[in-house]
Amino acid sequence: MGKATWAMGAWLSLLCIIYFFIAVKVGWFDIAFVAFCSLALYLGQKGNPKKLPYFFCSSLAGMFWGFLNLQATNLLVGAGLELVYAGMIAIFVLTTVEIGLHEFVLRKTYFNNMPYIFLCVATSFSGKVHPNWGAGWVQGVDAVTGAPVSIHPQFMIWILVLCGMAIATGFVLMVPKIIKKFAPDAPPPPIEE
Repeated sequence: MGKATWAMGAWLSLLCIIYFFIAVKVGWFDIAFVAFCSLALYLGQKGNPKKLPYFFCSSLAGMFWGFLNLQATNLLVGAGLELVYAGMIAIFVLTTVEIGLHEFVLRKTYFNNMPYIFLCVATSFSGKVHPNWGAGWVQGVDAVTGAPVSIHPQFMIWILVLCGMAIATGFVLMVPKIIKKFAPDAPPPPIEE
């Protein structure tokens, strides 16, 4: 499997540099890491494309929870609490509700993948992604016209998470073809249901 391993590495690297090139060109260099986190999370969960609806919907839920966390923190800071205490209260209350809701009430739905939910919530707190704690919109640059484009930070996070899923899916779907070409005697990689 030596040649196949090198070919798989080259294929994944190619997908990553295409994404990185686009991220830099649209002005998102400082936040490109979000898609790479999503890529690692996807592959770390066995990389099964059949789980994409779960990852997609759960990341959407995570974007919503990240927004709520930031808004609750802003509300508590506005009420006079120090940022650290406001954040601690918002995180404790909303994370408790989030876990109970997604792990119990929604456990049999597409909204039950806690790693993707937490990824979107956690990246909401990145200073590079969200410097104003939910107060505004982040500027990007249109890749074609070069004109400034405003994108809400939580939506931008979600777009980057979806980019990571796309990279991972492109990789996973090519693995059997790469193995067949470079290691025809090797068994195909298992994909869990």
